Amino acid sequence: MDLRVRTIEASEIDAWVQCMGVGFLFTVPEGYGDYFLGDVDLRRTWAAFDGDRVVGTLRSFATPFTAPGPAEVQVAALTNVTVAPTHRRLGLLTEMITAELRASAERGEPLGILIASEYPIYGRFGYGPAVEGASYSVDLATARFRSPGSGTVELVDLVTLRKEAPAVYERFRHEQPGSIGRDARWWDRTLHQVEVPGAKKPEGYQALYRSSAGVVEGYVRYRARQSSDNMRPTGEVTVDELVAATPAANARLWRYCCDIDLVATIRATDRPVDETLGWLLEDARAVSQTGRYDFVWVRIIDVCGALSARRYAVAGRLVIEVNDTLGFAGGRYALEGRPTGASCVRTDDPAHRRPGRPDDGRGRVGLPLRRGSLRPRPARHREGRRAPERRHRPVRRHVQIPHAPVVLNLVLRSSLPRAPRRSWYPPVNIAPSSAVSDMSGGPDRAGGAQP
Repeated sequence: MDLRVRTIEASEIDAWVQCMGVGFLFTVPEGYGDYFLGDVDLRRTWAAFDGDRVVGTLRSFATPFTAPGPAEVQVAALTNVTVAPTHRRLGLLTEMITAELRASAERGEPLGILIASEYPIYGRFGYGPAVEGASYSVDLATARFRSPGSGTVELVDLVTLRKEAPAVYERFRHEQPGSIGRDARWWDRTLHQVEVPGAKKPEGYQALYRSSAGVVEGYVRYRARQSSDNMRPTGEVTVDELVAATPAANARLWRYCCDIDLVATIRATDRPVDETLGWLLEDARAVSQTGRYDFVWVRIIDVCGALSARRYAVAGRLVIEVNDTLGFAGGRYALEGRPTGASCVRTDDPAHRRPGRPDDGRGRVGLPLRRGSLRPRPARHREGRRAPERRHRPVRRHVQIPHAPVVLNLVLRSSLPRAPRRSWYPPVNIAPSSAVSDMSGGPDRAGGAQP
């Protein structure tokens, strides 16, 4: 075998997408390579070759990523990762990911993100789950809203949605940690404004929410299936995406979906794990969480750049030691977090605890960084009762972390005090519909490999 890894040239795109199709188990339609070439940056598009044959694929794209604060950081989104079944376990995936991480570091991107098709693959490269998603079912027989809401909802065609939706999404994205950007090609492809080889026109409906002042503040895309049982309607609506920039839009769009005739059940996937719909109903049990799963994974490349980009709910100091076997993020860092900003620098100060074993699961989920780890820890009286907590006292807590992925808790997860948030929408466990299809590069599929 003559194995090597490098970026590709435009003339190699057809072979590249054919290999990607084999990995993702779909047949690449004729002409897809020419269209796909417009989506890729060849400087970020890697292939593993066996001689002249493409046997592995990987690419990334630059995108803004919203961190708690909210704040924005440019990241490298990894996608279209495959290795041909004939060339498994030859180190090709390691070579491709390492090359891309090295290039990301040279470009100054502090974070890498992806959606993992299989959980065990990416942990060994320093990625870890940072955003969760959930699926829901709504029983419309008992779903009654507390308030009729305000504003209006109107059905629109795809051309109108293409005109109005991007601005709504940008308002949502700028305030919602975990969200990424969407470019014009994403909108054109997703809303079928251009012909994509092999793509079918989306089935279903789309609606806009307008405030009392006539401003578009939300939209929903959904599909419906009609059925009945003994003359009783048992239809089902599937919500593909519901994006709201205001609480009024969120409530009114959900009510619109629940008011559709001939429907008994609503299903929605890639939603927040703390979906707000139940709070809008008289009987919250009408909403059931039917699934919960890891969604967006994050890889720290530049610890200082990543941790200083976000905001923190309280002022505090934390010393972190990161072990990174790939050599990108290793070292000891002092983080000074504040509600108004943050700074992070390398330090020689001692960390609080020694690393656990490399496979120590507690380190992976960040148990040392439990909620309140930047808050002062109240003293205990001898009888075990807590003394009154002093507020606003600076804290100097040192924690040593076994793995780079654990730093994700500081970047995005809720195991630390969160930045001030909107009461109606969770700031960390995002509505992943804003991310899942944004990382597409193949046939509207996404992620480090494939979701």
